[in-house]
Amino acid sequence: YRGTPRRRGSTQVGYALGGRARYAPDSATFPNGTHVCEVEIDPETGETAILRYLAVDDVGTVIDPLGAKGAGEAGTVGALPAAMCAVADALATEEAADLDMPATPERIWRAMKGRTAGTLR
Repeated sequence: YRGTPRRRGSTQVGYALGGRARYAPDSATFPNGTHVCEVEIDPETGETAILRYLAVDDVGTVIDPLGAKGAGEAGTVGALPAAMCAVADALATEEAADLDMPATPERIWRAMKGRTAGTLR
C-alpha cells in the first residue's frame, strides 16, 4: 500500500502512510478491573495513611498497545473511590457518623467521635 501522494506546491515529496483494518470479535468483550486500598487511621488525630494500594486491569487480548496503556491509565480514576471506601470501611467498625469528601483529618476525627464535620459538640 503506497498511500496518498504528498505534495509541496506542485512537487511530489513522497507518500503519506495509510492503512485500514477492522476487528470484529465473535462475541462482546468486557474489560475488568479492581482496586484495593488498605488504610490506617490515627484515632487521636484522624490522620490517614495508605498502607497498601493495588489496582489490576484485565483488558483481554491487546490489539492496540497504546490504547491498552491509555485504558490502564484511565483506570486510575478508581484510586480515590477505593481510598474513600477503605476509610468508610474503617470508620464503620467505629459506628462513626457519615463522612463526606474531602476526607480531611478533622472530618475523619469528627466522624470517629460521632460528630458531623460542621458541628462542634
